[in-house]
Amino acid sequence: MFARRLVVLGLLAMFTTAPAWALEIGDDAPPLMIKKWIKGDKLKLDDAKNRDIVVIEFWATWCGPCRMSIPHLTELQGKFEKERVRVIGISTEDTSTVMNFVHGMGKKMEYTVAVDNDGKTYGSLMTEFGVQGIPHAFIIDRKGKIAWHGHPMDEEFEEELGVLIKKQPAPEDKKLKEANRLQKEYFELAQKEDASKDELAKIGDQMVKLGAGEKEFLVDVTNMIIKSKKIKTRDYATARKAVEAACDLTENKDCEVIELRARVAYDMGDRKGALKYLREALSVCEDFDHEDKLEKRIESLRKKLG
Repeated sequence: MFARRLVVLGLLAMFTTAPAWALEIGDDAPPLMIKKWIKGDKLKLDDAKNRDIVVIEFWATWCGPCRMSIPHLTELQGKFEKERVRVIGISTEDTSTVMNFVHGMGKKMEYTVAVDNDGKTYGSLMTEFGVQGIPHAFIIDRKGKIAWHGHPMDEEFEEELGVLIKKQPAPEDKKLKEANRLQKEYFELAQKEDASKDELAKIGDQMVKLGAGEKEFLVDVTNMIIKSKKIKTRDYATARKAVEAACDLTENKDCEVIELRARVAYDMGDRKGALKYLREALSVCEDFDHEDKLEKRIESLRKKLG
């Protein structure tokens, strides 16, 4: 009788004890297994180590709470971008559904979006932590460790990000620092009427090479050269190098960058090239309102070319 009671108690313990999930806070984050990158630059967590803090959020287009969290995630991405925080929204839905949704959201959804590879990323994080509801976010620190997980609208989410940023500040990018110094030197020289184009080209070449890994820097350099009213000597060759590097960096999938490339081509007198790039920009544009503007610009330029 006593032995039978022990067996029953043992069975009850098996079914009532909380399950031990495979992953815990502080463990290494599993790799991302992505079928399609819909918006933003693709990322490998191994490449992000010692550089980025990564927020991985699981969501779906049909999920009301997920839709409510989108503006908050967009705000956080903008707020912490300079601290090298990357927000990635991952859905397990089919590619066309996610693509159409993101396309319709435009700039309201300003962070990286991807489609999971048959639920493998979902399984490696959500399932391994025993989480079922979405939206749900995971914070991966600069060491590649899982630092926190929970609802992205929870106040604790942003608090944890802030604490982690202070604890693990973004590493100083020596190349970018030097590129910024060269940009100032370049700008000062370009404001002179008699500036040496050879000297500008020399500084510009170094500047673009050092900043080749930062889209924002490359775009800023391009805009500076072609738009600044203070510049007296315009070095369009450097502007072209900068915007081409930005296009390469974004794999020719960033509408605004390609559109800027069209502007540089037009200013250099290459109208056919400008038309080509405007069409490429239209093919990847995710903002319906901006699509109309691009179509009008394309038609206007097409008429000028005859």
